[in-house]
Amino acid sequence: KAEQDVRRIHRRKSYVTDAQYNEMHKQAGATLQAAMEILYCTGIRMGDLLRLKWSDVHKDYIEIIEGKTINEYKKEISPRLSRALSNARKIKPLSPYVIHNRRGQKYTEDGFGTLWQYTRTRKMPKHLRFGIHRIRHKAITDADDKRKFSQHKTQAMADHYDDSIPPSPSH
Repeated sequence: KAEQDVRRIHRRKSYVTDAQYNEMHKQAGATLQAAMEILYCTGIRMGDLLRLKWSDVHKDYIEIIEGKTINEYKKEISPRLSRALSNARKIKPLSPYVIHNRRGQKYTEDGFGTLWQYTRTRKMPKHLRFGIHRIRHKAITDADDKRKFSQHKTQAMADHYDDSIPPSPSH
């Protein structure tokens, strides 16, 4: 129980604030900006983003097949997600992948991680840095219906990604 409490406190301290997110977004290049926005708007894992193809993107939704769980669902396209996809579409060269490298090929997780680390360590002050996987936590934490947004089978799993501190009424 004590170990669980320590992990929960650490997670809440590592919640990505809007200021942190916005600063990283500002410092990032076009590919990283599009990736950040798609990750935040969808709450999908980085590996799922790197496998995402334009053929999965439809007028009103994105077909998501999670690599880890093989869970399949349709993620509705919000105006913010639509802008992120539009920005990703402008990245040259043309590619079947939504997020791709300079040769139009699918990014490996290591290759994309290197891009993230370069921007994070060279352009961000230490106190604002965060890992790419924290965007998933931020997305789920910021969602109104965390379980529906994240498509987790159980509330306990959705709660695992929720870094918010619950409010408590006073007298």
